[in-house]
Amino acid sequence: MYVGLSFNHMVESNVALDMVFGALADATRRDILKRVSKRGHTISELAKPYAMSFN
Repeated sequence: MYVGLSFNHMVESNVALDMVFGALADATRRDILKRVSKRGHTISELAKPYAMSFN
């Protein structure tokens, strides 16, 4: 009898989707994505409108 590890791809996929949608739930991240979709920006340009550090 073979007893191997089982891996549920659907669960793994849902974890990845949860991470993506969790990131997109943040208004700052959505705004940054919208801005970079229109043209390229430097990191400084992206950060300028927000109170954020470069960490």
